[in-house]
Amino acid sequence: MLVVIFLFSSILAAYTRGDYLLGRGVGVVYAIVASMLAVLFYRAFSDNRTNKLQLGALTVTTVIVTVFFAFPGHWNWNVQISIDDHAEERAAETELARLFATDPAFGRLDATARHQKGLWVRIKGVVPTHADYDRLRQQVQEECELGTYREIDWCIAIREKQNTSTEGGDD
Repeated sequence: MLVVIFLFSSILAAYTRGDYLLGRGVGVVYAIVASMLAVLFYRAFSDNRTNKLQLGALTVTTVIVTVFFAFPGHWNWNVQISIDDHAEERAAETELARLFATDPAFGRLDATARHQKGLWVRIKGVVPTHADYDRLRQQVQEECELGTYREIDWCIAIREKQNTSTEGGDD
């Protein structure tokens, strides 16, 4: 039972590390590879004919794969750049989500960030009035680190009592 818990936790750890580094898709790939290695270890231990050389080779292979997956930026600088870009996107989205949570008028807003020759941020959703929209733009400029954003795309709909209009534009 302890072995099953260990193998399950290693697969979960692999998924979490891959998701943290490069997103959900990489997390799934990491979990699949960890699952295949777990199956190989299970078959090696359950087979009475497995010799120590085969088990040693499997252990060395597993250690190499684990180190490569845990620290992919050390082996390829392009991967490290992608990891840094992904972390910057997550930080921008988290920062803006925190800002949206401070005011009930911003409750229907969402932000996405993507790297394309710089960090591009899209803020979309609905605010009740023009004053809320102006306050949102001011708070984003004052509280967020706009120096890291290449461009902000405002896709905000303004819902006033009888008038519905859409504000847009780029900063």
